[in-house]
Amino acid sequence: MSTNQPIALSRRERNKYETRQRLLSAARTLFAEKGVTGTTIDDIAEMADVSRATFFNYFQTKDSLVSALHDGHMQKLAVLIDGLLDQDLTTAQRVRHVFEDVTDATRRFRIYLRGVTGELERDLASNQISQERTEQFNDQILRVLEPGIAAGEVRTDFPIEFLAQTVAAVYISSVRYWHQDSDYDIADGFDTTMRFIAESIGPRSATS
Repeated sequence: MSTNQPIALSRRERNKYETRQRLLSAARTLFAEKGVTGTTIDDIAEMADVSRATFFNYFQTKDSLVSALHDGHMQKLAVLIDGLLDQDLTTAQRVRHVFEDVTDATRRFRIYLRGVTGELERDLASNQISQERTEQFNDQILRVLEPGIAAGEVRTDFPIEFLAQTVAAVYISSVRYWHQDSDYDIADGFDTTMRFIAESIGPRSATS
């Protein structure tokens, strides 16, 4: 069962939920075809089969819709990590799966992700938004690393929060390079990144 849809909705609430999902789905489709800047609010409303006024009942601006899509990405990342934590994997393997997931997404949804990443870059100029999103992502990476402490796979001479922040920063930087440089090979970049992370977070006895 989906973890996103509320349970026991009234008919009115269900209709509102479904309308919002149609708007988000239409935006994902159009962003993938035309990019974010090439898609208008009217385009999204038309594809979702709602009026322009209805769009504004759910999202103040196109940017707020992009933010909602980002929140959805964070929810999907949390689900991915839930699944990785349920598997008998090493910490390095779990981190690699997280990186490989975005590598696969950049191949399958190239135009969409380039557009959404560009819009999110603008949002990061706001200290409050930047802090909220950074903390969201750091928290997810922290969940991946924490089991590695007990397993002896993660170094303990630095706070686990610092290690999570470092891994998250390297991840975000790689995605930004991919967004800024159309020739950047994110798969190769992430492979190099993973070797760096494995050495950086591993126990000192194993890497020194």
